[in-house]
Amino acid sequence: MSRTNKCSVCGRIAPTQAACSAYGAITYSYCGDCLRNNLEPYGAVVSYIACAGRFPQNINEAYIADVRRMLPLWGKTEEDFIRDVDREIRDMEVDQ
Repeated sequence: MSRTNKCSVCGRIAPTQAACSAYGAITYSYCGDCLRNNLEPYGAVVSYIACAGRFPQNINEAYIADVRRMLPLWGKTEEDFIRDVDREIRDMEVDQ
């Protein structure tokens, strides 16, 4: 069943489906394109990876490959992603 909603990945208002994320025990609204392409919300992936460590040195190969697959679809470079993960790690350290 789909409802018109804002896609958690691309932000479009479109028919969406709720589906479980591959990056944690959480559900997001996915439009058909994002669901078909197995895309995840950028910020959620940044947070998930930051909880595991630095990218790519502390991350397993399957997640490295998946993040790299999604980068161009998000319009991001690997350098953007590394910078955002590092920022998230710093923010978590300040909050402790």
